[in-house]
Amino acid sequence: MRATLEQYRDPINRGEINPHLRYDGRRSGTLLDPSDPRVPLHVLSFAVYQLTDGPWEWETGPRENVLVLQRGSCTVTVDGTAWQVERRDGPFAPEGGPSPSNAVYVPRDARCTVAGDGELAVFAAPASERRPAACIASTDHPWVNRGTAFWRRDVTTLVVAGQTSCNLTVGETYSPPGLWSGMPLHRHDLDDPRGGQSDHEEVYYFQFRETAPPLAAFGVQLLFDDQGLNQSYRVGPRSVIALPGACHPVVAGPGCDLLYVWGLASPAESPLRMWDVPDTAFLARVGALIDQARSGSDGPLTRERVAEMANSAGLDAHGQVILAMMLEELGLLPGQ
Repeated sequence: MRATLEQYRDPINRGEINPHLRYDGRRSGTLLDPSDPRVPLHVLSFAVYQLTDGPWEWETGPRENVLVLQRGSCTVTVDGTAWQVERRDGPFAPEGGPSPSNAVYVPRDARCTVAGDGELAVFAAPASERRPAACIASTDHPWVNRGTAFWRRDVTTLVVAGQTSCNLTVGETYSPPGLWSGMPLHRHDLDDPRGGQSDHEEVYYFQFRETAPPLAAFGVQLLFDDQGLNQSYRVGPRSVIALPGACHPVVAGPGCDLLYVWGLASPAESPLRMWDVPDTAFLARVGALIDQARSGSDGPLTRERVAEMANSAGLDAHGQVILAMMLEELGLLPGQ
């Protein structure tokens, strides 16, 4: 969010504010409170509950909630209506990839009770009206493939502002070992509908496969812009990142895969619009050409053929070099 970013850019750069929190998995409750001046957020809050220490009960007041079970099984009751939610094997499928995900939407001015075992992530943001409570099953919002090559990931969007909720947009992203998400670079920290951008804060909560050795279970979260913000964070199991704005790509370490649940909110309850940063927008065309080469429809590639493809796609000299290097790395183009 632009106001949040302007307030916290310099304190983050000076190390006075740290948007990265390493949660120990012991206590339950709010981890990121936007009313705390040490938290670089204005509207979005985030909590985690260890359900074996419950049951937990709270009233939402003027803030709507989205609950996403990370592991375990529980019953969520909202004003007398109960739903059973399960994710017994955790966020990762045994054979690789993400496990099915679900969520419960709890409106403002409601009473919520959660009882069970496991771990529950909760996002909250101001809501202008009371909408119906809802349970969103994994079959309602399946995982979809986003990106390609070195920035391929799987994404599920569970709750969308303006549909299920007033303000909260919540989902999960799965990154295979060594691959990037948040690429090509995008931003959503300016209220500019005509320019294709909205003004949203965001929070990530990271999970890593439990079988990964401790020093292999890491990723890198970047946070930077063109006005001096320039930070990186080594994220691990249960890392929480508060994102006031700017570019915020993530890469999984090559020795693990990772998954993060994410939530966004704005002060104006506006639809989410992600603006592609021009400097990396060419990667969309590079990715399309990589997918074309993988299909094999053009036969074996040569550097001359790759140059023709790049010219047809409008890639400049830099884009052509990047395309050729990626094709070579993927084994689709013979090395020189």
